[in-house]
Amino acid sequence: MSYYNWLIVIIPFLFVIGMAIYARKYIRDVVDYLSAGRVCGRYVIAVAGLESGLGLIVLVAMVELYYNAGFAYGFWNAVVAPLAMVLSLTGFFTYRFRETRAMTIGEYFEKRYSHSFRVFASFLRVFSEILTNTIGPAVAARFFIYLFGWPNTFNLLGIQISTFVCIMLLTLLFAMLVIWSGGMISLVVTDALQAIMSYPIFVVLTVFILCTFSWSDEIIPTLSNRVPGESFLNPFDISELRDFNLFAVIVTVFGTVLNRGVWSGGGSDTAAKTAHEGKMAGILGAWRNGFSAVMLMLLAVAVITVMNNANFVTKAHKIRISLTEQILEEKQYAPELRGKIINVMNTIPTPKHIPVQSGKNNQDKQYINATRQILTQEMGESEGNAAILEFQSLFNQMRFPVVLRYIFPGPILALMTLLALLLMLSCDDSRLFSSARTLAQDVIMPFIKKEPTVKQQLWLIRYMTLFVGLVFFIGSIFLSQLDYIQLYCTIMGAIWVGGAGAVTLGGLYTRFGTTQGAYASLFTGAFIAIGGALIQRNWPDYVYPFLLDIGWVEPIDQILRTVASPFVPYIRWEMNPVKFPINSMELFFIAMICSVLAYCLVSFLTCRKPYNLDKLLYRGKYNVEHKNEQKTKWSYRSFVSKIIGITPEYTKMDKVIAWSVFFYSFVYSFGLVFLGVIVWNYFYKWPERYWGYNFFITTLVVPAIIGVASTVWFMWGGIRDIRQLFKDLARRKANPEDNGIVKNENP
Repeated sequence: MSYYNWLIVIIPFLFVIGMAIYARKYIRDVVDYLSAGRVCGRYVIAVAGLESGLGLIVLVAMVELYYNAGFAYGFWNAVVAPLAMVLSLTGFFTYRFRETRAMTIGEYFEKRYSHSFRVFASFLRVFSEILTNTIGPAVAARFFIYLFGWPNTFNLLGIQISTFVCIMLLTLLFAMLVIWSGGMISLVVTDALQAIMSYPIFVVLTVFILCTFSWSDEIIPTLSNRVPGESFLNPFDISELRDFNLFAVIVTVFGTVLNRGVWSGGGSDTAAKTAHEGKMAGILGAWRNGFSAVMLMLLAVAVITVMNNANFVTKAHKIRISLTEQILEEKQYAPELRGKIINVMNTIPTPKHIPVQSGKNNQDKQYINATRQILTQEMGESEGNAAILEFQSLFNQMRFPVVLRYIFPGPILALMTLLALLLMLSCDDSRLFSSARTLAQDVIMPFIKKEPTVKQQLWLIRYMTLFVGLVFFIGSIFLSQLDYIQLYCTIMGAIWVGGAGAVTLGGLYTRFGTTQGAYASLFTGAFIAIGGALIQRNWPDYVYPFLLDIGWVEPIDQILRTVASPFVPYIRWEMNPVKFPINSMELFFIAMICSVLAYCLVSFLTCRKPYNLDKLLYRGKYNVEHKNEQKTKWSYRSFVSKIIGITPEYTKMDKVIAWSVFFYSFVYSFGLVFLGVIVWNYFYKWPERYWGYNFFITTLVVPAIIGVASTVWFMWGGIRDIRQLFKDLARRKANPEDNGIVKNENP
C-alpha cells in the first residue's frame, strides 16, 4: 500500500487510542473503572457490543467455517434467535439471579454454595477463558503477516526479530494501554467509536464485493457446485457434513438453555444507567448488526468464489502457492523441503472446469495431499501426520487474508486493514479485562482480609491485566491450534461451560442442589473437556501410534462405530491416523450431559435437607424491604405485553423498538423465513436455484435494507450517548456522593 493508504489506517487508529487515554481523567473510583460509573446509555452499550462481540478472530473463524461448511447449516440456527429472545423476555436465570442481589456470578456462588467453591469456580472460569482467548493475538498477528505477505523475520540494528512475535506484542500492548488508561470507561468509549468507524467500512466492502463478482454467473454456480449431502445452500441436503451439521445445532440449542448466564459479569452488562437501559441495549442488539452480517457473509462468499470458480483458477493457483510458501516459512522447514513441496505444487494443473466439490475431494485437497505425501516421506508417518494437521489448520485460517491481498485494491485494502485493527483491539482488550476483573474480584479479593483502598483495587486489576496479557503472549507463541477456530474455542470454553450450566441453574431452580454436587459437576465437565483437548492435540503423533503399536486401533474403531451407528450420518466415529474421531462439539455435548447427571446424582446423595431458596432470593419472610412483589393481573393485553417484555418503564419509542424486534425475530425470521420455508419444502422440494434466490433475498437484500437504516440510527445514537457519557462522568467526579446507583431500583 502507498503512504496515503497507510494514513487511512493510522490516523483513525491513533484517534481511538487517544480517546482511551483521554478517558483516564474521568476515573474516580472502582465503580468507574469496573462499570464505567454505571451511567452508560443504551446506544453506547449496544454499539460497543457489536465491535467487542465481532472481533478479528471471530471474523477469521466465521469465514473459515463458511468456506468449509457453507451457509445451509446456518438456516437451522434460526431456532436459536427466538429461543434466546424467549429466555430474555421471560427472565430465565436473569430474573432470579437479580433477586439474589449478587453483583457477580462468583458472589452468587458464595451465597448459594460456599466461599471455597466461589474461588474454585472463578479460577476455573478464568482458566477456561484464558485458554479460549489466548489464540486471539496469534490469529491477529498471522492475519496481518499473511495479508501483506510480510517475511517471517526482519532485521533491526543487525538483530533478526520475529515478525509474528513483534506484531503480537504490539497488539497486546495496545489492548493493555486501553485497559490501564480508563478501564471500562475506555473500553466502552473506544468500542463504540470503533463500531461507528466500522459501519461505513461495512458498506464499502459490501458494495465492492457485489460490484466485483456476478451473483448469478459466478457466486451461485460456485456455491451450488457441491456433491449430494454437502450442499452450501440447501439446508435439507447437509447430512454428510461432518463438523457443522444438525447435531451441532442441537448442541447449540441445548447449550443456549443450560448455560444461560454462565458468563455473566464478563462485559459491559453492569455499566448501564439502569436495568431498563441495559435491557433496551440488549433488545437493540437485534438491529445493531446491520451491514456487519452482510459484510461477513460476502467476504466468505468472495473467498469461496475466487478459490473455486473457473473464472479465477489462475489466481486461485497463485494464492495457494503463496499461502503454502508463507506457512512453510513460518514453520521453518528446511529450504530443500520447502522447495520440493512448492515444485510439486507448481505441477498441479489448473482445470478449465471445476469438478463437483466435496469435503474430501476439492481444489484445496490437491495441494494439501501433495504436502502430506512429501512431509510423511521426509518425517515419517506419525510426525508427518502431526505436521500436516498443523499445516492444514493454518491453510484453512490464513486462506482468507491471502485472498484479500489478491482481490482488494490499495484503498479498499487500507479500509480492510483499519477494520481488522479495530476488531483486533476491541476483542483483545475486552477479553483481557474480563479475565483480569474476574481474577481480581473473585479469586484474589476473597483472600484479602483488610479492605483495600480504591487505589490498591485499581492497581490490582491493572496488574492482573498485565498477568493475563503475559499469559496470552506466551500461550500464543507455544500453543498450536490444530482445529477450526470455532471448534477450538468450543472445547476450551467447555472446560468451564461444560459443567457450569448445571451449577448456575441448579442453584437457582432446585432445592436439592448441594456444594458437593456443584463440585462434581465442574470436575466432570472440566475433566471431559481437558481430556478431550489433550487427546485431540496429541492424537496424530502420540495417541494413535501408541494404539497402533498395542493393536487397539481396530477394536476401538468397532466400538466407536457401534456407539455412533444410531446417529449416522450426523455423528460418525471412525478411527483416523490424523484426527481424533470425536469432534469438539460432540465432546462439549458429552461434558454437559455428564455434568448434569453428576450434579443431580451427587446432590441427591449428599442433600440432608432442602435448601432455603426463599432466603437466597429474598422472598417471603426474608423480603423485609418488600421488593420484587409486584404482581400483574393477567389479561389478553398483559399477556401480549409479557410476551414482548414490555413493562411500565417502557416509553412509546421503547415499545416501538420492542415490537419491531418481536416482528423481525419471530414473525419474519422464525415464522416466514424458517417455518414458512420448511412447510413449503414439505409440499414441494425446491431446486438448487430456488435456494440461491432465497439466499440472496434473506441474507443480502433484507439485511442490507435494514442495515442502511440501522447504520445511520446507531451512528447517531452512539455519538449522542458518548457525549452524554462524558457529561455524566464529569458530574460523578464533581459529586463525591454519587455512587453510580440509580435510586428506587431493585438491586
